Amino acid sequence: LVRAPAVILQSRMDTSDPSADAATVEYWNRWTSIPAVRNGRVLVFDGTSSLRAGPRVADAVELLAQALHPELPA
Repeated sequence: LVRAPAVILQSRMDTSDPSADAATVEYWNRWTSIPAVRNGRVLVFDGTSSLRAGPRVADAVELLAQALHPELPA
């Protein structure tokens, strides 16, 4: 809370159900004093590519870059 993050990144590997991402964001919504929560910048990523070492890490980097900077060309 003290650092007041502009973006919160959460990576998940516990489910492939897309509705779980919404539940994760909903969990964070209790802390409206955090700028990332207040501005809708809680980002949930599939941990399959972002948490496992391997060639898909590059895919995760691209997804992260696009999520943080949607104004940039894909």
